[in-house]
Amino acid sequence: EPGVHTAYTLTKLHWRIHKQLYIAVISQIYRWETGIHPGFALRDLVLPLELFRMKLARIASRLSRQAPTVHKGIVSARLSVPTHIPRPSYVDNPAAIPDYPDEFFEIKSPSEIEGMRAAGLLAKNILRLAGSLVHVGVTTDHIDSVVHHAIVKAGAYPSPLGYMGFPKSLCTSVNEVICHGIPDSRPLQDGDIVKLDITVYLNGFHGDTAATFVAGQATPETLKLVDAAKDVMHAGIQAVAPGRPASTVGQHTYDRAQHYGYELARHIQGHGIGRDFHTPPWIDPLPNECETILQPGMTFTVEPSVLQGDYAYEKWADKWTMVTRDCKWASNFEHTVLVTSEGVEILT
Repeated sequence: EPGVHTAYTLTKLHWRIHKQLYIAVISQIYRWETGIHPGFALRDLVLPLELFRMKLARIASRLSRQAPTVHKGIVSARLSVPTHIPRPSYVDNPAAIPDYPDEFFEIKSPSEIEGMRAAGLLAKNILRLAGSLVHVGVTTDHIDSVVHHAIVKAGAYPSPLGYMGFPKSLCTSVNEVICHGIPDSRPLQDGDIVKLDITVYLNGFHGDTAATFVAGQATPETLKLVDAAKDVMHAGIQAVAPGRPASTVGQHTYDRAQHYGYELARHIQGHGIGRDFHTPPWIDPLPNECETILQPGMTFTVEPSVLQGDYAYEKWADKWTMVTRDCKWASNFEHTVLVTSEGVEILT
């Protein structure tokens, strides 16, 4: 009888874990995680203590789910880029995106490093311009338009535009949107935060950077999140040095996020960058086993996304916008960095 097996298993778990609420909690976990009523399957479930604690924390987050603050607005028509401006091969052609093995890495030559510095400087300046536009009542579509024309005026191509179908020239991720938000007609509200992610393609090289900006007056809780996210990114950057495994970065960002009591997004990671937009090494913001040894001449991004709540997320129907499932807010900062013989250089 399924009920007999279930009762027996739960009794054992109660004895091992010493939690009086385990019946309701584990049943609800199993239902949420699998979509199956636990009555006939729970007998096969084994939950070590640490996993139980993790699941319990996720349940608490779900029970404290906030109301969403962001809803999809109207996305305007895609802006054009003059034909004389060189564009990446992947634009409107996903098949052109290279598929590198995970162990791939690239050492830039001195001339390529100069190209990366120029692209990084432009990305930095465009991000500064974009951030100056963040005010209550401004739409992210307006920010996209100004950014687009500034990049084009500089003789560069906005890297996100046409990348696997992305329709705009930067990502604008507001409040509970973790990443890849598409600029639209929604006006920014007082106290909103918006993550602006800028990538430019200049003379054959990509420069990638992001930051979180506040519209109007933010709450102390929000400001704490934003300040922590910036510090978490810098903790990762400070861990970059030749001879260290790439996994060192993730350990440092994770430890710093834990210090503040925040989670990190699991589905976003830094990446190699250069002539191609995204390549290995993948710079995971969490503890990981990447064995790639950092060497002078490597360029990649460090971009942890710090979360107020749980790391579970959902993706909107546009196939890009990722939001926290509990609707708690996220903050992100990103730099492109160069490994040097003495340590690290921030290019953006």
